[in-house]
Amino acid sequence: MKRYDFLYILCLLALLCGTISSCSEDPLADGLPEENPHGLVLQLAIDGNPVVTPSAASTRIAADPTLNENLVEKVDVFFFSNDDLHKHVNATLGTDYRIVLAGADWKTQFPAMQYDIYVVANRHKDTDLSGISTVAELMKLIDTDNEVYRVEGERMSESKTYSGKTFLMDGKVTWTPPATDDATIEVDLKRAAAKIVVNVSFSEAFITDQIDIIGVRKKVVNYVPQVVAFADAGYREMEVMGDASTSDFADTDHTNGEQGAKRKDVLYAYTYPNHWGENMERETYLLVNVPYNDNNGTDKTNDDTPYLYNYYKVPIRFSADTDELHLDRNMQYTVNVTIDRKGNTEIDQPVTLTPTFNVAEWKTKDINVDNDSPNYLVLSDYDIEMHNEEKVTIEFFSSSPLAANNMGVQITEAYYVDKDGNNATTQHYYYIETDWWGNSNLEQITNRDGVDIKDLCEITWDENTLTGTITFKSEFIKEYQSGGNHYDNILAATNITARYFTLLVTNTDSPATTKEVKITQYPLEYIMGVPGWYSTRSDFGANWEDHENEKEFNDSPTVSNTVFSSKYFNEDDKHIYTYISRGVNSRWVDWGIFGGYWEYYGPPYEIVSGEDQNPQNNNRMYLVQLTSTNSEYTIARPKTDYENGQLITVDSEENNELVSPAFMLASQLGTVSSGISWSNAKEQCKNYIEVIKFSDDEEPYRLDDWRLPTRQELSIIADYQKRQPQVLDEVLRGSRYWTARDGVAYDVPNSTTSGTGVRCIRDVTPADLEEFANHGIR
Repeated sequence: MKRYDFLYILCLLALLCGTISSCSEDPLADGLPEENPHGLVLQLAIDGNPVVTPSAASTRIAADPTLNENLVEKVDVFFFSNDDLHKHVNATLGTDYRIVLAGADWKTQFPAMQYDIYVVANRHKDTDLSGISTVAELMKLIDTDNEVYRVEGERMSESKTYSGKTFLMDGKVTWTPPATDDATIEVDLKRAAAKIVVNVSFSEAFITDQIDIIGVRKKVVNYVPQVVAFADAGYREMEVMGDASTSDFADTDHTNGEQGAKRKDVLYAYTYPNHWGENMERETYLLVNVPYNDNNGTDKTNDDTPYLYNYYKVPIRFSADTDELHLDRNMQYTVNVTIDRKGNTEIDQPVTLTPTFNVAEWKTKDINVDNDSPNYLVLSDYDIEMHNEEKVTIEFFSSSPLAANNMGVQITEAYYVDKDGNNATTQHYYYIETDWWGNSNLEQITNRDGVDIKDLCEITWDENTLTGTITFKSEFIKEYQSGGNHYDNILAATNITARYFTLLVTNTDSPATTKEVKITQYPLEYIMGVPGWYSTRSDFGANWEDHENEKEFNDSPTVSNTVFSSKYFNEDDKHIYTYISRGVNSRWVDWGIFGGYWEYYGPPYEIVSGEDQNPQNNNRMYLVQLTSTNSEYTIARPKTDYENGQLITVDSEENNELVSPAFMLASQLGTVSSGISWSNAKEQCKNYIEVIKFSDDEEPYRLDDWRLPTRQELSIIADYQKRQPQVLDEVLRGSRYWTARDGVAYDVPNSTTSGTGVRCIRDVTPADLEEFANHGIR
């Protein structure tokens, strides 16, 4: 079984033999044997597949969609030893992806030592590199490609098509010459650009106005034409180009040729890395123009004149966290948008479309080739995130049509994670009874049986074709009213947590080829649980890890004070226990000093299990993410400060009304004694520590940046725990909880208990989200 890139199988089959011509600052071996070249050879690859050379690219079929993305025309190779340049070779590729760097005498040119080898391919500017003598100087090398955004073969006008596209690439390996007569240095290259793929579909809501689409055109706004040549040099901010004007549009890169809602378009674009963060004037996005004819004639005075200007904005990145607003080298950003309304005739005020995103490393799509008969099934996306979207499209490329009778695409998994960390397949409804005047009370919530999540989904795909699209739809259940004799019931099952789906795609090959797609669907506001292992305070002296590792102390640790006791979660019985330190039998300890001995009497301590905290056994820290401000609260990270080196929430009325866009609530490992004062609550959050132990990682993840919550953050938690008890446990069990405002507590609606408590929270960072996702929590 061999693995080849589906997009250029025929090219690779032609590369089994060939020759190469090359040039260098140092003489290279003349020619290259068809197989097994001798001497020192450089072998180039992308994602483990041989690169495409110019002569091979010239033989590709007209419909070849590789877009020159794996084409390498020329390379510069730098050998460094101890950061000093040993040798620089410049070569042009011909028919082979291998380059002979030196002949049979290569060992005399490369003495036995360790070399750092840097390779840069397809430089767009013929800069003189003879002055480079150190790695630091090489890291300053800049590439400029003012047409980096262009796509091979795209139609710029009726008479002009863009061609000659190449991509800057770089690679690095550490190499020590072997003792063999011949040697091959393998270098895997990565592209310096980011790739943008926009899948455009059209809804019936747009088409029902008797609209005929004339075409789809695109333009990249704020692309970056310069980049440091090597990834090791890191990111450097460069000037952006491409304004929001009517010039420089290009036609769609691919369309299925259908009309109406069945039409699908694919738009490609590229840019060098761009990190815009809070500076939205640097944001990279696509302008899309969809000219159309309105056959209804209601929106124009002259039915013979089409609408030639109908502009939309397609964001490439969207997040409440500005740290995520960037495009990086060798990454592919796939964006799915549905045009469901008319755009704007003014280009500086385009209608912004709501996208779904998928971000992945830019890799070639692989298929299996068995003998001479390729059986394959390639999908545009295998891991998809939907953010407040109900529909997503996936392209497929197959050696046979997808199976029929609901077997082509099946939902094999559909679930959310409930408050206890279990996979739940039913979305529950609830009723809020209101009186005649619309007054309601959260205590009047009645939970009802819900609906299987699979029943909220719909899948369609193009049939009897080798290329097409799969459309997956998963509805959010909206709140709505149903009438009653003397009151209204508000029925709601709007999910506030992520849903997880697995799709199985199957074609009709014999045997059939199958592929899985993982989809995570996030609502506008959502909650997920992160399990805690144990809790303590920074001003204590003992961790539950000390018990786990059977460590002993030579001085007395502290595990509790008057308001808080350290706790741990027992994975066996799923209960939370306090843990205590106790003295054990004292003993004599011998210490050796300068060959002699003296004796020291120490009081060792050990940590043991304490009281069962039943019924407060929920060890899940609930993580809340919000993306939209509403009439009740403002989304903005509350101001914080430091007191004696420890984090605190700034005490102000304005701050108390803010809600962090992403925050975590401490689990029941962090419960305190009822009746705690505000000052003690502040100290508790300053010093609080909760530790996570992932099942697939021995290294604990320590969270020690907690703070007092704002009033609005507590309000959101109180609301969610009543409305969505399947997702969020009753974590605010008390009647009052301290807020960040000195002496101001939040009253939990309809609580019957007494006393004031505290629940610490922390702002979630992108590093946290990445760590959680790495362990399957997302």
